[in-house]
Amino acid sequence: MSQWNKYELGEIVQLSTAKYNPVNEQRNLPCIELEHIESETGRLLGFVDSNKQKSIKNYFEPGDVLYGKLRPYLKKFYYPLFEGVCSSEIWVLKGNKSKIYSKFLYYLVQTDKFNGQANKSTGSKMPRADWGFISESVFSIPPMEEQQKIAEILSTWDKAIELKEKLIEQKK
Repeated sequence: MSQWNKYELGEIVQLSTAKYNPVNEQRNLPCIELEHIESETGRLLGFVDSNKQKSIKNYFEPGDVLYGKLRPYLKKFYYPLFEGVCSSEIWVLKGNKSKIYSKFLYYLVQTDKFNGQANKSTGSKMPRADWGFISESVFSIPPMEEQQKIAEILSTWDKAIELKEKLIEQKK
């Protein structure tokens, strides 16, 4: 087995600061709110038009990882294959391409360790994950080639599960 390295999350992942203001933007992009992401599955349930929004949103690109920071115990995460915007209650995570494969980052945010750290949050009625805290959390990360293989295997399993669930729905 190859050598895994330990990194503070903030060394290998940046929190995107790119914004979208519907007041002065011409483009209409898919806008994802927290209610559009299914808990614990990474499935997108829908979206709204960005040009119909009133508030500033976070901008994301294909391959970024979205993670719901409000009530992190709900485990809302998504891996977009398209450009769009999302609620300011959703983190847009960008991996350092030389250290972390974006699809591996998507699976990392689903781990018990990541979610445990995200749930050491601020606020009691509306708990929010604290980037300052989680960015200092240490994670063991395999070499890039191994990350890609792990992500491929997990993606294959996700597709198989999704297909099985569709077949079950059809039988109902």
